[in-house]
Amino acid sequence: MHEEQSPKEYVFEKIKVDDIKGDFLIEYKKTSSNLEGTKMQVLYYLEYFHDKGIPLKAKIIDLTYKKEYVVEWSETTKEELEQLKENVKITLQETIPERKKLKRECKGCSFKDYCWSK
Repeated sequence: MHEEQSPKEYVFEKIKVDDIKGDFLIEYKKTSSNLEGTKMQVLYYLEYFHDKGIPLKAKIIDLTYKKEYVVEWSETTKEELEQLKENVKITLQETIPERKKLKRECKGCSFKDYCWSK
């Protein structure tokens, strides 16, 4: 859980939820810079609860800019999540390229973890 808020963290089998208030699952984020990724995260949580017969909605709360984004489980969002899951499965089946060896000058480079130089 993030340090900026005081709510509890709830653990349900394979997921951890920052908070639940009423019929809203709450996910706190320091910033909304990866809003699409966070949306998919909460959709995964909503699917889990929907499958258990608990119809929740979700709020993504951006702690830096004090913004709230509401995410609801629907046929459209279900299809988005299923497409993402399918894309992940395809990616995991692909061949992983061989990691290149880093040069001496790479040691201090901030891009060394992303580099494919020889």
